[in-house]
Amino acid sequence: FHAFVSYRVATEGPAGNGLANRVAKKIQSISMDVKELHLPPTGWGIWPVGAKRPVPYRKEEAKVFLDKDCLLDGQNWVTGFIQGLVASMTFVPLLSWTEDDQGSVGAL
Repeated sequence: FHAFVSYRVATEGPAGNGLANRVAKKIQSISMDVKELHLPPTGWGIWPVGAKRPVPYRKEEAKVFLDKDCLLDGQNWVTGFIQGLVASMTFVPLLSWTEDDQGSVGAL
């Protein structure tokens, strides 16, 4: 994968899912739309084994791991998460902290 986008469902909920989706789509869009950031054909690679391929899928766009889209049905979540992370070049954590010391960072 070119990027692994991660957030904590327990603290971020639906808002985190929406943000994660937007970040993943933006990474893919930039890889296609910004000429200077196009992936060369040698960087297209193949979709990693052990992960679902999203639909639609274009081989020339950045491959972004988002667990809700890429984990295989019935696959152990921890195993799939680790395999996706290890197969990624970039880790993009989405972190939050609220006034009441909650959120993914505040709850630590």
